[in-house]
Amino acid sequence: MRVVESKPDITGKKFRFVNFSWYANSVIKDGKELSWEPRHIDEMSVAPLDVLKALKLNGYNFESMMCFSLGNIAFNGLKDLSEQDLGLLPKTLILNRGFTSLWKVLSKFYTGMSSIWKTPLFQLCSMIRMNPDAENGLQDHVNRIAELEGGKEYLKGLSIYALEATGDIYFSGKSALDADFAQQLQDSGVGHAERKEVYAPGIGNTSQHFISLDRCLIRSSDDSSDDHYSSLKPVASVLAKDIFFKEVGDDGYHSCFVVSGNRNPPDTIIAQMIPLYMAVMDEKVKNTQSKSYADMMWDFYYYIKSAMSSSKEAPEAPEKKPLWPGA
Repeated sequence: MRVVESKPDITGKKFRFVNFSWYANSVIKDGKELSWEPRHIDEMSVAPLDVLKALKLNGYNFESMMCFSLGNIAFNGLKDLSEQDLGLLPKTLILNRGFTSLWKVLSKFYTGMSSIWKTPLFQLCSMIRMNPDAENGLQDHVNRIAELEGGKEYLKGLSIYALEATGDIYFSGKSALDADFAQQLQDSGVGHAERKEVYAPGIGNTSQHFISLDRCLIRSSDDSSDDHYSSLKPVASVLAKDIFFKEVGDDGYHSCFVVSGNRNPPDTIIAQMIPLYMAVMDEKVKNTQSKSYADMMWDFYYYIKSAMSSSKEAPEAPEKKPLWPGA
């Protein structure tokens, strides 16, 4: 896990990204530190949720959560949350070119998989939880909350943004989210849900899944222009304007819990976070001209410095709060 945060504020606001990775995790067994090797898909699914819960119980609150690629598998673990933990997820969720379900992915890459899945063997795999399903996992989670007292009111404050690359080699076509994914969430009581395509001009399908968010284009949520292509903006800029720059917690931070989708070294996430941070700075310039370009670059220096030392330094913990309202 890595913590990347801005030291100087930007118009009174600060930004923090806490990244979870499955890379190089370890467990203590019989007094020895061993490599963590999950034995079941559910163990992988629940791991980032356990980390998020531990952080929140220790007072670290999050305004958003972004899952990239296989990071979406965290939503498969929502089914194992107890009722008192159903308020664990932040109020803003970003699904960044994410995993949908094993069935969909196999159907995309293996011809005839849709019919094979109906055989008793594959039905058994589903029964013993060998078919991780992030898409339905999130929908079922919303439905569980809706049944709780005060749940419907809670869901009104929930926002879910699903980003899909048009030519994503892994999660497009048969392996994409259902066309009515966002509508189903809104029908279940979610206050705001969007499913949008992002475009990476000049980038081949193999790379569209991995390209950074400043190279991908999307239409801004508040853009009503009829000219589709002229209204496209970098995804990082849209997220900065619509989410990161607007929603700030009581501690003055916008904190985002990021679940990366691979086993690359966690330090590589810094390269993915820099475009988001720079987009936030750019949004700041649009709102005020109080700082010079030199001052902004000095801020950026401190950002890099804090990022490189993030594995050694932890931010101060704010006041602890319960995971579910009224708990």
